[in-house]
Amino acid sequence: MARQCDVVILLVPGAPEIDGVLDELVEGARERDADYDRLILAISSTVSPVDITRWHRDTSGVKFVDAPISGGEAGAIRGDLSIMVGGDDAAVGLVSDVLSSCGRPFIWGRWDRGKWPRRVTS
Repeated sequence: MARQCDVVILLVPGAPEIDGVLDELVEGARERDADYDRLILAISSTVSPVDITRWHRDTSGVKFVDAPISGGEAGAIRGDLSIMVGGDDAAVGLVSDVLSSCGRPFIWGRWDRGKWPRRVTS
């Protein structure tokens, strides 16, 4: 997947599933392009800020965007999910364009900020 995409949205059950695919995604991006820092991973799964911080700290060559969602199945069917997005400006801009097809992205600043509004709404 990362060999063909600049943005990958991960919406899986949790951190163990992300840990299970992260190395493969990074390797795919490296195989595609020696300048593989173009890959942006948007984490929309329910994970802790500790996990987001760990991936950001320990994974080189990938830009992470924290993008938890709220709205449930009904919001997904209607296409009006609330998506709390945190990350660097360039990455957030690209991810927001992709996520806007699923709902309304709300920009919260740096990469570790997306989870805080999600915690408030949960």
